Amino acid sequence: MYKKETTEQEVHFIQQQINYYNLSDQSFEDSSLLQSTSIHSIENSLIRQHLLNQYKDIIAQSKTFFLNVRMTIAEEQQDKYKEIHDLEIKKMWLDRHIMNHQEKLPLIMIDLINECCHKIHECIQCIYKFKIQPFLSSAL
Repeated sequence: MYKKETTEQEVHFIQQQINYYNLSDQSFEDSSLLQSTSIHSIENSLIRQHLLNQYKDIIAQSKTFFLNVRMTIAEEQQDKYKEIHDLEIKKMWLDRHIMNHQEKLPLIMIDLINECCHKIHECIQCIYKFKIQPFLSSAL
C-alpha cells in the first residue's frame, strides 16, 4: 500500500516539475552553470552568442531528457506497485472466501485495514503537497 501510494504521488510530483520547467521562463544568464564557463572570455560576439545558444540548448535538452527518464521510471514503478497491491487485495479476499469460519479474517479487521490504508494515502498526499509547493508558488 505504502509503495503504491508513494509511486502515484511521485508520478504526480514529477509531472508538476515538468510543467514548471516547461512553463517557467528561467533565465540562463543568471545561472551558476553559465557563470562558471569561459564563454564570456570569447571576444568575437557572434561566436560567443552562438556558443551561448548551443550551451543553452544542451542544458534544456538535458533537463528535458532527465525529467522524461525520471517520469518513465516512476510510471514503471507505479504500475509495478499497483499490480502488487491489487494482487494482495485479491489474495486477501480469496483467502477469506476459502477459509473456514474459524480462520477467516473478520470483516471488522478488513475495515480497519482499509481505514489504515486510507490514512496512509492521506499522509502521503500531504507530504507530496508540501513537496510540490515550491513549484506551484514560483509558477504564479
